[in-house]
Amino acid sequence: MKHKNFSYAKYGYLFCLPFVLMFLTFSLYPLIFTTSIAFTDRAGPNVAGREYNILTTTVIDEAGNEIEETDLFGNFRLLLNNRGFRNSFGNTLIIWSINFAPQVLLALLLAAWFTNRRTSIKGQGFFKVIFYMPNIITAATIALLFRAMFLFPKGVVNDTMIQWGLMEAPKNFEVDPWASRLIIAFIQFWMWYGYTMLIFISGIMGINPEMYESADIDGANAFQQFFYITLPNLRTIMVYTLITSLIGGLNMFDIPRLYSLGGPDAKTQTSSLFIYGQAFEGTYRYNVASAASIMIFIIIACLSVIIFYLMRDKDAAKLKKIQKEYKKAQKLAQKAGDK
Repeated sequence: MKHKNFSYAKYGYLFCLPFVLMFLTFSLYPLIFTTSIAFTDRAGPNVAGREYNILTTTVIDEAGNEIEETDLFGNFRLLLNNRGFRNSFGNTLIIWSINFAPQVLLALLLAAWFTNRRTSIKGQGFFKVIFYMPNIITAATIALLFRAMFLFPKGVVNDTMIQWGLMEAPKNFEVDPWASRLIIAFIQFWMWYGYTMLIFISGIMGINPEMYESADIDGANAFQQFFYITLPNLRTIMVYTLITSLIGGLNMFDIPRLYSLGGPDAKTQTSSLFIYGQAFEGTYRYNVASAASIMIFIIIACLSVIIFYLMRDKDAAKLKKIQKEYKKAQKLAQKAGDK
């Protein structure tokens, strides 16, 4: 954008510069190094300075001789056949799915409530701070807090439920796989619904108010305005929320690590916990951990593309296609006229 021969574009580059410098300084080399060792045999606790080689496999030719061939994707095949990796990825999807659906639903309801022009809610700022506050508290603190609440046999939850007559004896939640999954999913939901609510509020505030005024004149009620105006105009915000939640959910580490250490029976072991275990606990299989990281990245990228495709504006896509065909027809007509 220019005003009186003065360009404002350079300020955008200046705002991006700190991130670019930080990424080049602290993230680019680890990213390249992690990618490179995923195709090697690099393992062991003392790998600094040790030579490592591209993965190879031994095959026997027709003459019975052993020949070594390059096997770049050996670590990836190993992971696909690794039951622990498959189970950890399944656990991650289950926990993310359980917490994401109610998180978005509650955030949408609260955002619609706060932005409803027909109702005047007193103390909105206070309620927004209260709902957002769990997101400010560190994940480690919340995980340890919930671990203390669900202690066996004497914990706040057990004592309260026994006093209210909901249970006759204390329950050991830590040895129940589904109870542990639900608790971790609830922690994730409780931490992030306030943040999602604020994102939706900002999206609703950006919708043209004239649309709601026209709907009021036409006699549309609050539910009709929500489903026919608010939700369609939140498409971009919904895509952003889905992608960021997907990235955060598939990289879930601190809550399951500190609450249950991935137990019981590895039922709360997420993909990040599996990667951490491969790299830093006992086996020190850095090559396998790096390959698992790349696979998770590829899965996130593929799921993101699917989300973008499913959530795309079909009308806009059709219009763009028509415009492209119209321009193509114009060029063909122009070429025919030149001849």
